[in-house]
Amino acid sequence: MKLFDDDICPQCNKKLIDPKDNDPVFLIQKNVPWSGILEEAMTDNNIRFYKKETYEGGLSAVFGYVSEVFDFYVPFSDYKRAKQLTEDIFSEVDAEDNSSDEDESETEEDQSIDEENEEDPDSSDK
Repeated sequence: MKLFDDDICPQCNKKLIDPKDNDPVFLIQKNVPWSGILEEAMTDNNIRFYKKETYEGGLSAVFGYVSEVFDFYVPFSDYKRAKQLTEDIFSEVDAEDNSSDEDESETEEDQSIDEENEEDPDSSDK
């Protein structure tokens, strides 16, 4: 299985090698709290992984753990399962985020209609 169509890495532009089963491959980058959710799901599914903290310009010192970002690596042999797991988890999260955005916009529209009616109390009598 090849991870990329080309023989050149899209990140570093180096020539790619054919990975062996235990070679670590980059899976995804996630911040807190999503990194913890992914870590728990991969452990529950018996997927081996390595989680490496990436430093985002000292933001952790300013904002605390919320700004911590982690790169996740898995053995090449577990890549397909790990990739599917991340897609399952985060496609649900993205869908929930989109639906909550729609709910908020409907609420804002309802509020503006209510405010218009409050401004003109005689509008209901007409």
